[in-house]
Amino acid sequence: MVANEVRALATRSASVANDIRTRIEASRESVQQGSALSYRAGEHTRALMQAADNVM
Repeated sequence: MVANEVRALATRSASVANDIRTRIEASRESVQQGSALSYRAGEHTRALMQAADNVM
């Protein structure tokens, strides 16, 4: 009986660990995409400011 419970717990733990790994990978990808968007926004802002300086 105890061995069956230990096996069931190990199976559930492995399943949860895989779920956590999947969520971490998805989160990492989202952070990378957000970082790239932020960098591009900064580039566009600098270009706009430079263009505004050239007009003045």
